[in-house]
Amino acid sequence: MGGLVKEGALATLPDLDTGTRLSGCMASVAVEIWAGSAFTELTSSAFSWELSVNANREYHNFLGECTPSASYDNKWTGQLKLSLELNNSTDDYLISMLGTAASSIIEKRVRIIYTTGTAGTLRSMTINFAGHSMQAPELFQDKNGLMTYDLVLDGVYNPTATNWLSIETKSALATV
Repeated sequence: MGGLVKEGALATLPDLDTGTRLSGCMASVAVEIWAGSAFTELTSSAFSWELSVNANREYHNFLGECTPSASYDNKWTGQLKLSLELNNSTDDYLISMLGTAASSIIEKRVRIIYTTGTAGTLRSMTINFAGHSMQAPELFQDKNGLMTYDLVLDGVYNPTATNWLSIETKSALATV
């Protein structure tokens, strides 16, 4: 994709050399059933996640045009891959994935929250994802000495959450 380049000065923001950036040690993950809203936090478990979102945007160019004359957004799609350490607090999810009949679909809601600071320095990001999976987990993965498995969910509209994805950010910083 290209566009016209216009001369001029670009706006700049000062480098932030203070404060803590959000990182994995500030995160919590919670999983809930499809119609629930209580979200049980996974404790004492290592985890990682990957979120991919595709806007499925189409650009229409016609012969001789340098830039698109139109764009259209189709239905967005997404996938959340949640890698969990296998232990007593996460084995129920694995058992439900293995014990489910071949034609059944696993439906879950996942909430990932990053938080740092309090009151006037509070910064947080909350990801709510609803999806289903028909994929069998890859068992006995070894990630740095931890036995893990992946719960891969494809984004699906959830009536309780009123969508399949929401991302909320909060910052109590007065200036940037």
